[in-house]
Amino acid sequence: MEKDNRGAIWGNAHKKKDTHPDFTGNAMIDGVEYKIAAWKRKPQASAKAPSLTFSFEKIEEQVNADDL
Repeated sequence: MEKDNRGAIWGNAHKKKDTHPDFTGNAMIDGVEYKIAAWKRKPQASAKAPSLTFSFEKIEEQVNADDL
């Protein structure tokens, strides 16, 4: 992800349980990269469109032993 304060999600091809996210992706927020997970919510009778819930997890940079 290159642009700040942007992200994208795709259908989760690895979903095996109902608790796994329906969508996964990534985002760059204020210069920090995040993994995104999203789940479809059951539509309410008054809802005209499906809704999603999201979780964001900061991606920590991996330190290479050669860099120390």
